[in-house]
Amino acid sequence: MAAYSTSPDIGGRTFATRFSRFWHGVYARIIEAQEQRATRIMLEQLTDRELDDIGLTRWDVARMR
Repeated sequence: MAAYSTSPDIGGRTFATRFSRFWHGVYARIIEAQEQRATRIMLEQLTDRELDDIGLTRWDVARMR
């Protein structure tokens, strides 16, 4: 009969803890990518003068991809 153990295994972490941390990391990367995309879209809508006011150029915005 197979038994599922909830005791710590590799590195003192249970499977549930490792699984939770993995998905938290995936979620965090997705949120970060969405925020970067929103920022890039907003910057693309600024005029050259507005970009110059904040110390950026079109080239800087294009490199954000």
